[in-house]
Amino acid sequence: MGAQFLPGKGTSGTGVGLAVMHRQSIIREGLRSLLERGGGMGVVSEASCCAEALVRFVATPASLVLIELSQEGMRLAEQLGDNVPCLFITMQRTPTHLMLAALDMPVRGCVCLDDPDDLVRGCRAVLAHGTYITPGNGLSLIRELSARSRNAKLTEREVQILQGLCEGTLLSEVARRLDLATSTVKSHLSRIYQKLGVRNRKAAQEQAQALGLLTLNPRVPKEKQPERPTSTEPAVNPAHHVALRRFPQLARR
Repeated sequence: MGAQFLPGKGTSGTGVGLAVMHRQSIIREGLRSLLERGGGMGVVSEASCCAEALVRFVATPASLVLIELSQEGMRLAEQLGDNVPCLFITMQRTPTHLMLAALDMPVRGCVCLDDPDDLVRGCRAVLAHGTYITPGNGLSLIRELSARSRNAKLTEREVQILQGLCEGTLLSEVARRLDLATSTVKSHLSRIYQKLGVRNRKAAQEQAQALGLLTLNPRVPKEKQPERPTSTEPAVNPAHHVALRRFPQLARR
């Protein structure tokens, strides 16, 4: 279980306290100065890595945590979970593969630091219980999701497997019902994850439903189970549904 956090105060004892994790000290110093000038915000704790952050951020609670968008930063985001609002920060336009990975994290968005005003806007949006993505990143994300949705067509067999697993059926039982070896079902599941760009069953279910590839039904006796449609075509504009579920402000871009 992640650490418990309480809202923090700024360095002056008033305003909003933020915590920062970035491997470069010069970036942390610049953020401290920028946020203090932005008004109403101050850095109360900072760290250069995940392990250090977990110790310091618990000792000095903050209202918002700014995290470098990197593998180390993603580890920290996973550890913090939903205990405190988090916002990824990057020094350049975020690589799309990292942006997509960030969607699976318990964070509120991502801000590019090449625009100081954008950082302040992002922090204020998240502190107001919203989400925020730097405009350029949002557009590239929509393009990538559109491309992914075109390639995310599951075969009828893959839909059957995912349907069963998402309804709570054990993997071995799915294999028995479909007259397949358990290892074959696992291989299908790996391909499903790859097509949907996810890493676990829950994310696969959410992505498949958002793309119109899967509709979960209540459990009914086998003889009454509705017949599966053979078409697995995604719904209209599925990529927009995926992005807007998490970051609704993209609709206004």
